Amino acid sequence: MQDAVADARASLPVFFEAWQSENDAYSDFRVTVIMPTSSYGRDYEELTSIRREFAGFIGETSGGDDVPFLIADIADWQFKDGERYRGGFARRAMFDMTDADIPNLRDRYHQEPLP
Repeated sequence: MQDAVADARASLPVFFEAWQSENDAYSDFRVTVIMPTSSYGRDYEELTSIRREFAGFIGETSGGDDVPFLIADIADWQFKDGERYRGGFARRAMFDMTDADIPNLRDRYHQEPLP
């Protein structure tokens, strides 16, 4: 999983280039950020509706809460390129760790994580 996070972070310029582009095929931009918690030391939260705010960014949780974050907080990213996702390095790593037959999940992603 650490390799997946390292790959996601190394390819962040691809995410931000797509996010700032006006390519109509790109949509549903998401980041997974590392958030400190009192119980476990840190937790991971997927954020959508990303926007730039001052020196960082703000994203929305699935519960509708706004969460500020910095680039250094990002552990993974994904966005739709047409009908399938790009990125999702951690999810791809989890797919590879299971013997379960999950074609419905794998089919949501392009074969290659980068465009």
